[in-house]
This record gives sequence, structure tokens and C-alpha cells, in this order.
Amino acid sequence: MPAFIEGWAQESKASGEKTIAPIIIEGTLEDVPDGTVISIAERKGGTNGYSRMDGEGIDTLRNGKFRIVYTPRNQVDEYMMTVEKSPRYLHVYVSPGSKCTITGIGVHPANWYVKSDNPKQIEENEYRAYLDEKIPGYWDLKERKDKSSEEAESLYVEYMIEFMQNRKYSSVFANHI
Repeated sequence: MPAFIEGWAQESKASGEKTIAPIIIEGTLEDVPDGTVISIAERKGGTNGYSRMDGEGIDTLRNGKFRIVYTPRNQVDEYMMTVEKSPRYLHVYVSPGSKCTITGIGVHPANWYVKSDNPKQIEENEYRAYLDEKIPGYWDLKERKDKSSEEAESLYVEYMIEFMQNRKYSSVFANHI
């Protein structure tokens, strides 16, 4: 058991409180300026909404690295990660008491990749790998406001249908529809 969880478990047991174990999100980013603020928002249970945590779930990039330790308010495993210099976000799935790592290039979170043992994250990564194979550079093309962006969107729909054809419905993929 990781030391941070062990300490948390002992403290929780001693106080008699029933609390939720913290999550840890560590990242290494290239071509993102130091001082850039990275933050997460927690999924509101049973809704499509997310709630920001005032002053929590936030870090500033230093030497290309960030680390967020956050104790969830609810027993959720879905978060939305944002970066102050981009209007886009990244879905992150990490269970309470677990850690995930993020690597990426540039300020566009859709170009970042998450490694986590959470089954939803594994599913998300399968989808991302499929899309990256079928439409290389899709996330950057999507940002352009020209014909290539329209063509990429059309291909996205086609490949999304192809990818989902032999799979069960999943909330992970519903996030991309």
C-alpha cells in the first residue's frame, strides 16, 4: 500500500470518520510554459455536470511537472482536467486511493495521455488510440476553423460509429458524442 494511503487510512481509522481516500494526479508536460495552472473538477454524481473545488485540485506547472493531491467529496472516479491557456479539457478516470500519470505536449489537453488502472480510463485510452490511428492529428485539426476541421469532424463521426459498433454502451464513449 502506498505510504500516502497508509497514513491516510491510519488517520481515518483513529478519528473514526468515514472519509474517502485521496487521488493523486502527476503529470509531465512539454511545450507548456512554467506557471501554467492545471486544475481538476469533480464529476457531480448522477449528472453530466462537474464542480470545481475552490482552491483544491489545482497546481502550477514547474519544470514541466505538476502534482495534484485531492480528497474527493463524493465516491466518484471521473474528473475533468483543464489548463488555463486552453478552452479544452481532458477526462481523467482515477479511483479514490489511486494515482494516475499524465504526459503530453502543448497546452491542448486533448493531446495529453492518462495512465491509470481504472477500467474507465483503460476504455478511454482504447478509444483515443483508435482515433489517433484513424485520424492522425485529429485533436489539432478540430481546433482549426477551415475545411480540414470539417472533414475531420465528418471522419470522427464515421470512425466513432465504427468503433462503437461491436461494443456495449459506455458512459466513457458517451462523453465524446
